[in-house]
Amino acid sequence: IAATQGRSFWMIDDLGPLRQLNPATANKPNILYQPADTYRMGGGGWGRPPKTAGTNHPAGAMIHFYLKEKPADSVAVKLGFYDAAGKLIREYLTTATERSDKMEVKQGANMFVWNLFYPDAKGFEGIVLWAASLRGPRAVPGEYKVRLSVGDQTLEQPLRILKDPRAESSQEELQAQFNFITEVQGKVSEAHEVIVEIRDIRRQLNAYAERIKDKADMKDVVEKAKAIDKAMTAVEEALYQTKNRSGQDPLNYPIRLTNKLASVASLAGYGDYPPTAQTIAVKNELVPLIDAELAR
Repeated sequence: IAATQGRSFWMIDDLGPLRQLNPATANKPNILYQPADTYRMGGGGWGRPPKTAGTNHPAGAMIHFYLKEKPADSVAVKLGFYDAAGKLIREYLTTATERSDKMEVKQGANMFVWNLFYPDAKGFEGIVLWAASLRGPRAVPGEYKVRLSVGDQTLEQPLRILKDPRAESSQEELQAQFNFITEVQGKVSEAHEVIVEIRDIRRQLNAYAERIKDKADMKDVVEKAKAIDKAMTAVEEALYQTKNRSGQDPLNYPIRLTNKLASVASLAGYGDYPPTAQTIAVKNELVPLIDAELAR
């Protein structure tokens, strides 16, 4: 901590990269520093603070790395996060097309923060949910790995996530929370994938029906297309409220099955606690109803 007698002070939270500098790494083109142990806790900031405001400690694992030269745009730079068994959790790339997977790098020192969350459940264009989100589960305390890839070169460091010392739950209870959210969001993803498929089939049906609508010998095909669309629409509308266009529309139209189930996952993700008997009971009530629609 450095402070003036006047109006300012600075806090450097992580001196790990400085402590790891040595003659052996000084001339390497790329360096991935071993990250500091990360506490599984919240943090960050909201809104638009004034320019004079400080920066809060980020919520997640701070990954420091060094690039002697900024790679060409055609060269992918990747940061991958893996569990102890080597299974990929999340990957961020400079060449990613999705904003949530995009990573920016510059020449010299870089720092990236992984928020410790697994991938979100599947959504679709224009989705509106009430009191729910598609956010995946947060990593439980334990041993993980981070890999930096620059072109053909790959560097790896261990990453340890620690339990918030204020949390009352045991490791087993935190694992139960993780498993519950994973299972619930998996079912939400499965249902949303069906909605995406239904909408793709509908586009194909409508395009073909439009081409043959004036052909007398094809009227039965047009009617069959309409019947298929009607049957699919019944499933789609049972799973999701298709009238939603804005965040306030759920006030006017009934909330459907996937929104209800995603809300259960959101509630289960608050704090460091295992799922309650109530959230388990609601999940056990909703999942068979969704499965029935998927089977239909």
